[in-house]
Amino acid sequence: MADPKDRPVPELRAAEALGTTLPLYLLLFATTYYLLERSGADSFSGALQRSEALSFTMTVFSTVGFGDISPRSEPARLLVTGHMPLNVLLIGVAARFLVRAVGKARVHSPTST
Repeated sequence: MADPKDRPVPELRAAEALGTTLPLYLLLFATTYYLLERSGADSFSGALQRSEALSFTMTVFSTVGFGDISPRSEPARLLVTGHMPLNVLLIGVAARFLVRAVGKARVHSPTST
């Protein structure tokens, strides 16, 4: 029978999944914005190279909104509009994971008195 200490901790597995999912999620949107700009030159207020597409993705994700790049075409505006609620959902899932992990750690930690 396996030692319980050898079993993977669910919180660690969830953190690893989040650590893999977040960069892939951001790269997916950066690639999509880049390809959208390549398919129609007027999709955004400026030409998007790969680095600008990633920068725009991070700006939308962090809700900073510098204003240097903005969507102009209807498909670009719809994509960005869909991107924003997905960001909120992803941040909510991450926050829930962190709160849950802290709560479990408090329940399982020995009291010091």
